[in-house]
Order: sequence, then structure tokens, then C-alpha cells
Amino acid sequence: MKRILFILGIVFMATGLTAQESKWGNSIADSVSCFENYNIMGSYYQGKNYVDAYDSWKALYETCPAANIRIYTYGDNILEAMIKSASDEASKNSYIQELLGMLDSFATHFPEEKANALSSKAYHFYNYYKKDADSVSKAVVMFEDAKSLLGDTMSVAHIDRYFQANVKEFNKNKDVERLFEVYNSALVALEFNFNTLNVENYNLGLKADSVMGWIAYADSVTPHAQAAKAEFAAAMAAYDSTDAYNNSSKKRMKQAAKLPPLVKPVMDDATAELVAVLDKAEELKTKYQLDEEGYTSVDKRKISNNEIRLRNIEAVQRNIEKILSPLLTCDKLGRIYNEESFAANKDDIEWLKRAGNMLQKERMDDNGELTSCIDLPVFIKIAETLYDIEPSALAARKMAKLDVMKEDWAMAKKYYVEAIEQEEDLRRKANDYMGLAYVNNKMGLSGLAKSNCLAAGQLRKDWGNPYLYLATIYAEAAGDCGSNAVEKNAVYWAAINKLSYARSIDPEVADKATKLISAYSKAVPDKGVAFQLGYKEGDQVRIGCWVNETITVKFY
Repeated sequence: MKRILFILGIVFMATGLTAQESKWGNSIADSVSCFENYNIMGSYYQGKNYVDAYDSWKALYETCPAANIRIYTYGDNILEAMIKSASDEASKNSYIQELLGMLDSFATHFPEEKANALSSKAYHFYNYYKKDADSVSKAVVMFEDAKSLLGDTMSVAHIDRYFQANVKEFNKNKDVERLFEVYNSALVALEFNFNTLNVENYNLGLKADSVMGWIAYADSVTPHAQAAKAEFAAAMAAYDSTDAYNNSSKKRMKQAAKLPPLVKPVMDDATAELVAVLDKAEELKTKYQLDEEGYTSVDKRKISNNEIRLRNIEAVQRNIEKILSPLLTCDKLGRIYNEESFAANKDDIEWLKRAGNMLQKERMDDNGELTSCIDLPVFIKIAETLYDIEPSALAARKMAKLDVMKEDWAMAKKYYVEAIEQEEDLRRKANDYMGLAYVNNKMGLSGLAKSNCLAAGQLRKDWGNPYLYLATIYAEAAGDCGSNAVEKNAVYWAAINKLSYARSIDPEVADKATKLISAYSKAVPDKGVAFQLGYKEGDQVRIGCWVNETITVKFY
């Protein structure tokens, strides 16, 4: 009976879907079949039984290809599972062709998803046919069509394959300029994806901080608010009691009429505001089940997922850099980006951006140190021309680096401030703050350099470089702050604290931080001298001047 009612329900739905007949089939029978297969497919898919979902998916796809976008988003994984489970090459290739054809159909029936469909087709086509040179060339064209529509929003997995396909094509045609163009395009897109996720996590952090700030404020006013609330409740109780007494009999009502009117208490605005604060704080704690840092379970899960995706982006970036590293020496870059090529492209804004990015990008040299190619003479012309044509954050950053190279600290500071004000990418903004910290330190503005380092650390909370550099600035201040031998060298303890923190959040700086900790541990105040001055291990020492920190005495 339930089965009959279900079918009748679908029939009635189908007869009312005249505007959608083309989506759910050309007849009531088609609609019933499609609704049934849609539910069966969904049930198998949610249980990750992709192979079992194939028959219902195929029936739905063939009868009602425009019914729902899930036919294609689910179909991708379903057909991938069928390809993996195929028992022979003929069956495997048949499913591959079905997958590629489905993505063509996706673009046709959902034109708003055309770019993503093209990108997915290029991705799968390359994955399955990358051993064939002609197929790789076709994949490159397909990727380029998708990239022209998606721009920087292309998915990270697809960007990875887009670059790999072009590397294979380069091995055939040796077009270095084309490969560099793809390399730059891929890195810009990866940075866009990274920043999108990073900004989302950053904003969730700000929201959590705001919530915790609200709760902390509520805690601070709780005693006063509760007292005011209790006083108001007592006044209301007295009012209610008196009012009930006055109205308990006709005699009392007559007596009350001869008295001044009974005035009902009204909570004053200040008390009402305090009570509202307490109520809001309680709602935040109970309704959203906040953790100790102010995050909801949904926000924590989103941040965790984003962090996984961020690590994946960084892995793809490292892989791209590794693949191209033999071509990214300053000597080889200088052969492509030189006076002659600049003269031919000085009015081409995209060429200037790409050339500037390639030359200023820092890479590891043979000694494990970061280096760039900004000392090539052509970089000066590229930076100045780009800034004149389009004074963006990118152009200002190039000018800043140029002035750092010339040791023109005032101009470098001007351009770094411009870059920071215009930059939206949090990683690049953090890098600019570190550039500004370096410049301010060179200008003797250590307090500003410290603020710049902390600002960079707030933007990239898993980055150890700001604290590493801040530690070196502290160490440079030895002897400048304090009135005795302990206070003057207490900056080394502060530096060690920053290095320990850097090491705890960023494995990439761990070795360097450990070496500096070892060096600075030997420079902390002598235990005997400290004892003579009245200091022992565990005491607190206040470091004045621009450092402005309190540290704990510890001897090594």
C-alpha cells in the first residue's frame, strides 16, 4: 500500500510539473522512473557504494539528463569507480569515454557550469591519456579553454594537472616562455585559492575572538548586573505584593484610591543593558556550544577542512617549484627577461607582471638560503615601468624591493606601506609586513619593526619567520635596555621565548630556531652575577624601552 501511495504521489507531482517536463522526462512514466532512480542513486551514493549506484545513475542520466546537477557531480565519482573496477581495458576505456561524454552533457544542460565541466574533462582526459603525446597536446588545449573561463578559481587538483600537462608539452616543443607563462598563471591561481581559504579561517578567528571578548565583558559585569537585577526583582516583588493587597477587597481598593498611585518599577537603561549582556553571553555559551577558544563545532570543522586544503595547496606549490627548479636559475631567467625582451614588451602589462614575479620570487639556492633575481639590471626597468602603468600592490612591492637593494630605506618604507594598504592576499600582506620590519629596523625604528613582525604573525599564524626575525632584533638590543647587567641582557631570554614559539608553530624554521636558541643561551646573564644583583631562577624581570616585555629568569 505504501508503495502504491509513493507512486501515486510521484504521478501527481509529475502532472503538476508541466514547466519542467523537459527536465524530468517527456511523460509521466519517465518522471516516475527518474524520481525513483534519483532516490536510489542518492541512497547508494550517500553510502559510498558508487559501483552499485551506476545502474540507477545511468537510467536517470539517459532519460532525464537535465533533471538535477547531482547527476553530474555524483556521476563523476560513480564513473571513476566503474573505471577502477573494470575487468579489462575495453571496459575501462568505455567507461572513460562515458565519463568524458557526461562532462560534455554537463556543459550543455547546465551552461552556468560549463567552465567547471571543461576543467573536469581536461583533468580526466589528461589523467587517463597522459602517456600519449598527442593526447597531452589535446589536454593542454582543453585546460587552456577551461582556464580562460575559470581564471584563478580553477580547482587546486586541476591546476596541478594543468601545469603537469604543460611540462610534458614543453619537453616536446622546448617553448620556455610558454612554460613560464603557465608557471606564473598556476602560482597566481594557487595563491588565490590559498588566500580564499586563509581569509575564511582568519575571519572565523576574528569572530571567535569577538565572541570571547563579549563573554569576558559579560563575566566582568556579572556581579554588578546580578545585583542590579536582584534589586529590580525585589522592587517588582514589592510592587506585586502591594498591588495584590490593594486589590484583595473592595475596602482595600477604596483605601488605595485615597493614596498616591502605585508606580510600577521600570528597569533603567543601564541595568537593562547589563542584563541583556548576561543573557546574550549565556545564549552564546549554550546555544552554540562554544569551545574554550570561542569556536562553534561547525566553525572548527570548517577550519580543520580548510587547513587540510591549505596544506594540499602548499604541497602542489612545492611540487611545481621542484619540477621547474632547473629552469629557474637567475642565469636562465636572465636569458629570457633581458633588455631586448623588455623593449619588445614594455607596454604589455601582463608580460611585465609575469617577468617581475619570476625575477623577484625567492627560491632556495644550493646553500639552502632564499634568493631572488632582483639584482638583474632589467628588474629595475620592469619594476619602474610596472609602477608607472599600474601602481598596484604588486608594483609597489617591486619598487620596495628595488629600493631595499639600493638601501634607500625611506623610499622602500613608502612603497611597502603602499603595498600593505592595497594588498588583499594575507600571505603577501604578511610578507610585506616583514619587508617593512626589515626596513624599519635598518632605520633604527626597532619598536615599529617589532609591531610589523607581530602583524605578520597575526596574518599567518603558522609562520615562524616573524618570530625568528623578532628574536634577532631583540638580541641586537642587548645592552640598550635596563640599568644593570641582568636587565641589559634579559633580551636574550625574550629572544629565546620567541624562537621557542617559532619552532612550535613552524617545522620549516625549527632547525634555524634551535641553532639560535643554542647561541643565545650562552649569552643570557651569568648566574653568579645575577645572584649578586638579587636575581634567582624563576624571578620575573621587566624589560623596558621598546621591547616592553616581562620574562622569567632561567639559567642554562
